[in-house]
Amino acid sequence: IDHLNNGYIAKFKDTQEMAKGIQICLENSIQFGKNARSKAVKSYAEKQVAEKHIQLYLNSLNNV
Repeated sequence: IDHLNNGYIAKFKDTQEMAKGIQICLENSIQFGKNARSKAVKSYAEKQVAEKHIQLYLNSLNNV
């Protein structure tokens, strides 16, 4: 979650902050939804995930 871009991050155990976050999310639900989808498409597209896995494997092999 990117604070105020695609959601709201409240302080731990702060109920007033949580209530504020819920209100902000309700007021911005359409834009937050669009931003969240855009981030998911960019970050978790099949090609992106495959490239990250390949890089992880290559780094692991180089450290053996």
